[in-house]
Amino acid sequence: MVRGENADRILDKVVGLFGSKYYTGKGEGFKLTNHQRFVEAFKYMGGEELTRAEIETIILKKFPGMNPGSILPSDHTEIRVKGACWCAGTEKRVFGRIARGRYRVRTNL
Repeated sequence: MVRGENADRILDKVVGLFGSKYYTGKGEGFKLTNHQRFVEAFKYMGGEELTRAEIETIILKKFPGMNPGSILPSDHTEIRVKGACWCAGTEKRVFGRIARGRYRVRTNL
């Protein structure tokens, strides 16, 4: 889990956005693709600058049954690599890469 002032601020924001409606690992949350899960988790956070660890924490709070090894923010950026999400390198990407391990959530999700 991410610790620190910024992580606490982000988690407070997440709890405020999602309240107690977290996915339990059953039902509708598991019908979503990884891309859809990223969009669902960050759609109200446009412009936020996050570390990879903060992204992982937010995703796992929203989708606790998701495999942490599947949380790859770099697969949802402007850089298209083999095996990346279909959104990589398109206007539908979730993040802009700021630096190694740092991302900005795009505003047009």
